[in-house]
Amino acid sequence: NKGNWEGKQIISQKWANESTSADNTNNSPGFFKHYNKHPWGLWFNSGKAYYKYLWWGYKIDDQKYDYFAMGTGGQILYISPRRNSIAVRLGNEWGIKGWWPTIIKEMIDTV
Repeated sequence: NKGNWEGKQIISQKWANESTSADNTNNSPGFFKHYNKHPWGLWFNSGKAYYKYLWWGYKIDDQKYDYFAMGTGGQILYISPRRNSIAVRLGNEWGIKGWWPTIIKEMIDTV
């Protein structure tokens, strides 16, 4: 809710927008090249991925995007403003060969 919780502004709306919005300055071709051998390499090279301020983003279109934070053991905090949804995946290892953010996005999109 752009930094707002139950009518109280917890962090500034400007910072909430700035820290999670798409940033193409670091997303030049090859920026995600060290992920190419992983199942999520195609996702990063799709032109829809971005990374900014420890948030990983998934551009739906120029106006809409989801974003997520990842832990080293496969923990995911996935936020979908367009669906007004938050999903959390806990764990201490990835546990699959797939890409959790894509799986979570697809689950959110089908609900």
